[in-house]
Amino acid sequence: MTSKQHKALAIKHLTNIAYFMQKSDSDYDLRDLERVLNQAKQHYANYLAVKNDNIEDVVIERKSYK
Repeated sequence: MTSKQHKALAIKHLTNIAYFMQKSDSDYDLRDLERVLNQAKQHYANYLAVKNDNIEDVVIERKSYK
């Protein structure tokens, strides 16, 4: 992934959280909120690593939802 893609994913996660918190009648479970925030932080860390040519610091977590 490029640095722009990592940054876009971090922004997407944060935007989705903000939208859900504003529009939803239900609340996030704190564990779920923490998980999504951690994903946003990891994508931003990956963005910085790729931007600064530290490719070995990039962490990509692949999940299977079967």
